[in-house]
Amino acid sequence: MNAHPADRDALRFHACLLWSHGRPPVLDERELAETIQVVLIEEVEQWIDQLFRSAAGPFGVGHVVRPAMERDGVAGRLLRTVPRELRRWLSTEGFAPDLAAAALARATAQARRDVQRLGRSPLVRPEVRGARLAAHVELLAVLALAARPMLPGWSAFIAGQLGVPADLRRSAGGRLVRPGRRLPAELPGYFRLPPEV
Repeated sequence: MNAHPADRDALRFHACLLWSHGRPPVLDERELAETIQVVLIEEVEQWIDQLFRSAAGPFGVGHVVRPAMERDGVAGRLLRTVPRELRRWLSTEGFAPDLAAAALARATAQARRDVQRLGRSPLVRPEVRGARLAAHVELLAVLALAARPMLPGWSAFIAGQLGVPADLRRSAGGRLVRPGRRLPAELPGYFRLPPEV
């Protein structure tokens, strides 16, 4: 693999998924390509793409983060649990990178499905839609920072796109993405498949 940050992040994430009881994984290029395609592109990047399309789409609320943020839905639940899990499993005390990578993959899959359902529902009131999308934008920011040890390039990329300082450790009880923040219309894909294996 060349030295592009996305390639290094993908390799690091894949190695974390395969980590087993303190033994480094044996890496296979085809399995790496599958992790990139299935987890990083089809789950992580599709969630981000659907999130920004939902904000701008025909039933969307525009590209401005709303003041109200839903705390009881899927994104709110994930905000309460997954960042804490990632910090614990990526810490020196509880180091379990396989569990951290799996938690990130599960969380983004659940978030993608939730945004997909929201995007197909024209009956959701605009204020409810805005609050749900704001929770997803906040979840994206929090997960990007919590996953920094596994995906440092992606973390910096997402933080920059959302206007969050990449070196921020944790918000002081407030939100990372401020209400009123203008979001880009779309985010370019970060991850890419390696050349044919």
